Amino acid sequence: MTSSDEVVITCPVCGESARVYKVTKIFVESLEGNRLKETADERLDPSVGAHAGKKVSGSEAMRKLSKRFGPPTKRLVQPRGLHPDQVVLVMTFLALVLLWHIFTQQRGALLPALGVFAAALILYAMNRKRLLAKHGEQHEEVQRDKKEIERATERWGETYYCAVDDVVFIAGSSEAVPADEMMNMLFS
Repeated sequence: MTSSDEVVITCPVCGESARVYKVTKIFVESLEGNRLKETADERLDPSVGAHAGKKVSGSEAMRKLSKRFGPPTKRLVQPRGLHPDQVVLVMTFLALVLLWHIFTQQRGALLPALGVFAAALILYAMNRKRLLAKHGEQHEEVQRDKKEIERATERWGETYYCAVDDVVFIAGSSEAVPADEMMNMLFS
């Protein structure tokens, strides 16, 4: 049932449009708890027919499909929130406060404490370049992952599902992939 304004999308595999659904619509309707009055049978999911005539409610089929067709996600690497120099600056301030207390209360321990403080600063100075490079790489990786997810999400919004062939495809594309491989298609 389409209005005159709607574009009819046909499946590139079977060439039919009667059982082609927008993936985002399937997902949103399942989140809204949409209760379909008729039974789904094989209307949305061809695997339902394998249950020897068992009727599955439309909302149950929608929930099942929503798990398959949720928006693209990817586990992002969480970079350190602070720049390494900021951490060293705070630690230096705390060390200076500690050194001041040692100077005022235990002058004999000041020289060994200064030695430890100097060794820590030297160790950081020796590893600073490596730490800054690692910090920068993590930041770039997170930015790259965010762009990939944004691109995949845009493609997800253009993706359709054909219940006849159990495939997904981008509107206007001649290629379709099995529905279970949708995430690979979105991130390719």
